Amino acid sequence: MYNKLGKSDPAIWEASEVPAKTPYLSARGWEQYRFALDYNRRHHPKSPFDEGEADRIDQDTLRLLHAHCCTQQDQHECPVLNSPLTDSEILRHLKATSPDKSQWSDGISHRMLQAGGQHFQKSLCLLLMNMIWEFEIYPYDWSKALVQPIHKGDAKPRVDPASYRGIYLTCMTTKLFEDILNERLTDFTTQHDTLTPYQFSSKKGHQTQDAIYAVLATIRNNQQFDKSPTYCAFIDFSTAYPSVHRNRLTNIHNDSKIPGKVWRLLTSTYHLLQVRVLHPLLGPDRFTPILRGLLEGSRLSPTPFGIFMAELLRTLQKEFPHACTYTSQVIS
Repeated sequence: MYNKLGKSDPAIWEASEVPAKTPYLSARGWEQYRFALDYNRRHHPKSPFDEGEADRIDQDTLRLLHAHCCTQQDQHECPVLNSPLTDSEILRHLKATSPDKSQWSDGISHRMLQAGGQHFQKSLCLLLMNMIWEFEIYPYDWSKALVQPIHKGDAKPRVDPASYRGIYLTCMTTKLFEDILNERLTDFTTQHDTLTPYQFSSKKGHQTQDAIYAVLATIRNNQQFDKSPTYCAFIDFSTAYPSVHRNRLTNIHNDSKIPGKVWRLLTSTYHLLQVRVLHPLLGPDRFTPILRGLLEGSRLSPTPFGIFMAELLRTLQKEFPHACTYTSQVIS
């Protein structure tokens, strides 16, 4: 199982050739390795980042955080993103939510929110959402998620945390607020062509089949008209969301002209993340900070991830102008 190795960095949990001394340490090691990784520690030998570039990005992010102070000009700067929330907008998202989703540890379900009546919805949903929007104070409990590990199968080793996919449960009011932010962000990316033309999974009304059709059409066109082969590379990022460099994403949001209030709220949503693995040996208060990346399972994660990937795709397009890069749930 996973345990601290005596000869390695004591801050890193790594694969051990021998079982952990106790079942608790084994469960804790699984949790730390899978969800913390601790690779965000600066200048660590196992850091996946270009440390010099990461230092520069961190300095840029600090300057941006000081520059993006709250102003009354936010909603005038970009109404599609920063205009005040309306009661009809909040209630529309509440009504559209599936009532049978699993509830979080607070016991509040979507069915309860939908069936609570006008006064309940006004006091809990409308007042709460508008206060968070107005004062930009992201609730601490909204940063927490429960995770049920599901083994991926295919003869993957059961002692390896990377062989499991996490099923996430978050607070229902968190999902409601994420839905509102995500719709506004999606409308913005559509109006301003923030994403590349071939990012099908990040665009409303598109799906993976669109990428498959485009690839097949390209192959057929090259065969029939140019009499030339088509070279394809399929890349599967096994940990796509967890690998996102947060401060880099913050900078990309700024470069994408995402201003004001939504920029600050987006930054708040992914800079404070915690998970509790549902394991009988880990207590109910045992939450582990996620030190890098976006939350897998969050309704808000796909669109920021799409914006993050758009920069990479445009860079590749400059280097290889005759290549087409399509994205679905993976990059292909």
